[in-house]
Amino acid sequence: MARVCVIRCHYFRDTRLQREISALLDRGHQVHVLCLREPGEPMRERRNGLTITRIPMRHTAGATTARRLFEYILFFLAASVGVTALHLHRRLDLVQVNSLPDALVFSALIPRLAGARVLLDLQEPMPEFFETKSGLDDRHLAVRLVVALEQASIRFADAVITVTEQMRQTFGARGAATDKITVVMDGSDEEIFDPAQHHRHDSGTFVLVSHGTMEPQYGLDTAIHAVAQLITTIPELELHLIGDGSARESLAALASQLGVADHVVFSAGFIPIDQLVAMLANSDVGVVAMKRDSFRDLTLAGKMFDYIAMGIPMAVSETRSVSENFPAGCFAPFNSGDADSLARAIQHLYADRDQAAAYATRARNAARPYRWPVQRRRYRDVVDGLIGSAGRPAWCLEHPRGEARLSVTVSRSPTKAQLKRWDTLVSTEPGCDVAQLSAWAEVRRLAGFEPLYVFACDGDELVGGAQAFTRKLPFVGKVGYLPYGPVIAGTADRATVTAVLSSAVRDLADNETGMLFIQPPACGEDISLELQRHGFKPTHADIAPRVTVRLDLSRGESELWSGLPAEARRRAKKWPERGVRVRHGTHDDVPSLARLHAATARHHGFTPISLQYMDNLYRLLAPAGQAQLFIGEIAGTPVVADLLTGCGGVLTGRLTGMDRASPATKFGVPTAVRWEAIRWAKAQGYNWFDFGGVSEAAISPTVQHPNSATHSGGDAYKMSFGATAFRFPTPVEYVSSPTFRFIYDLTRESPVGHRILQSAQRRLRTGR
Repeated sequence: MARVCVIRCHYFRDTRLQREISALLDRGHQVHVLCLREPGEPMRERRNGLTITRIPMRHTAGATTARRLFEYILFFLAASVGVTALHLHRRLDLVQVNSLPDALVFSALIPRLAGARVLLDLQEPMPEFFETKSGLDDRHLAVRLVVALEQASIRFADAVITVTEQMRQTFGARGAATDKITVVMDGSDEEIFDPAQHHRHDSGTFVLVSHGTMEPQYGLDTAIHAVAQLITTIPELELHLIGDGSARESLAALASQLGVADHVVFSAGFIPIDQLVAMLANSDVGVVAMKRDSFRDLTLAGKMFDYIAMGIPMAVSETRSVSENFPAGCFAPFNSGDADSLARAIQHLYADRDQAAAYATRARNAARPYRWPVQRRRYRDVVDGLIGSAGRPAWCLEHPRGEARLSVTVSRSPTKAQLKRWDTLVSTEPGCDVAQLSAWAEVRRLAGFEPLYVFACDGDELVGGAQAFTRKLPFVGKVGYLPYGPVIAGTADRATVTAVLSSAVRDLADNETGMLFIQPPACGEDISLELQRHGFKPTHADIAPRVTVRLDLSRGESELWSGLPAEARRRAKKWPERGVRVRHGTHDDVPSLARLHAATARHHGFTPISLQYMDNLYRLLAPAGQAQLFIGEIAGTPVVADLLTGCGGVLTGRLTGMDRASPATKFGVPTAVRWEAIRWAKAQGYNWFDFGGVSEAAISPTVQHPNSATHSGGDAYKMSFGATAFRFPTPVEYVSSPTFRFIYDLTRESPVGHRILQSAQRRLRTGR
């Protein structure tokens, strides 16, 4: 845990900084913010590891250059005193300064001389900002002075982050060492900007939206002129402007002058984030109307990422940074400052809603690398590099032979080489599951989980490890789960590695989570027993299926076929004449999988997995062949879909869906799909086909016959292929606090507590 001070003029308005602070707090760091005080805010505030000290000064909107410089100097002096006092009171490990201005970083001079590290976040290019505000060109002495201050600020900081590659290149062209500058883009936090959490209210209007600071360079006057051109053809058109700034009054006057005051709606200043998201959810088009200049050519409007996350089609003015970060077809482009061009773009989005939706989809795909979960990892890597907490050696144990030391390392951010070695181990060890692959970590990361890696090495050889996932849950705190691990190399001294990893995992549970649930891998009963010797207890928490149904693929195809029920084989003879066809799916078929899965969820009464989660899963696993999609069709229409994952010689059913309004069941299409998947798995050299989880009753000694009527419908179907039930080793749990252990044991015995625990378990497994 580190002590971090963050200095920024405007904390309330800066969603980027709020995301950065959240990332620091999630890491367990203590954060103290020094910022300006907004009207009505307390001077000092404390909550959940965050302290905010607000300096009683106000920024003057629309101020002259001289006034702005005066305000910067006052805040610089106040911040210098504040951060120095903090460091003298309790030594700081890191001081982060977010521009503007760049020179604010020198407020950290005393802490830096006393050993604190300094991180500078250059959110805007100060020279270009100064040029556009003052009207001076880059040859003017004042502009050259601002450039010199920028370069001195970069040299002073230990590390620098900025928002676009264009800015990084520009800093480098002016003399900065680009190897100390990392691009951390302004991707939105999709846990907040989540359209699924908000229902659109149809008001009969076509809503344009633009949010943020209202300044002349943001082109909102262009948007109002465009509205004036369009209200005769789109009478239900409204432009919602959310935020505040020096241009607000002139924009309102312009709307009245053009006779569109009833079509331009202003918010009551800046609004809380939850209200903003709700307003965006009821918008049809996001307008990004930046006026192109040297400053805007280097930056991207953060509101773009909010619209992308919310699935809102956009009309965007063309700038260098936009064209270099987004390919054509992601939005309706228009010429900067040209109201006629913007009006045509809006008219196009209004008239062709399908094309508008396609723009939003392509923008989301293009922005995947810019999403906050990805950028947060880059930000954390920079911070970890400064304060030295990315990874740490944790445990060592002598081999019985005394020939070498077995070392174990815990890391949140392994190197690419480490992850490659880990993935090779997981992929080649029999019976391993994709849930231990690093690609699966990315799937879960995008669902709100943070991975933790434990690596055991014998010298330079990786001999075992585990990949756990942590997440904060309401009323519980940080909880972790470890599915189908730890993994131990077949060539290793299994008993020794198991003992060391069990000790390491116990320590991880004590230091990183309040609770840790583990489902050991196939044939890992010895791992379960060793974990119990280290303080874990058997658990009834269903963090992963503990009972599945597996088909032995070593048998010949004719023998496998004969394992199907006679009725299924009779139906198969009619598949061609009924138009039943099974094909290998592609990424384009993921929406069909989501649709069919949702239909199955409605039928059985459970909450479906989201399209975004399925898309992430397929996109991250399919390139390496670890995800396969099979589509069953009747006369060319998809009616059944199966998503399977492959690892360790086992192909496992993950997600399925069926259109029950179709004759899919009557024609036996689910059987056709599974049969083709089985044939494919056998041809690819898999040893087992795993149909997925079944109830405990399925492996009861009295219920072993595959066609037993005592099976539930789903279990009976899975076992109807001649498969047999398979039980994983005993799952275990660890609760670090004895008090919480007592409360946990007491709670799960009550009906209400049982429901709460079930909800927590569901969120661990599904991310919902």
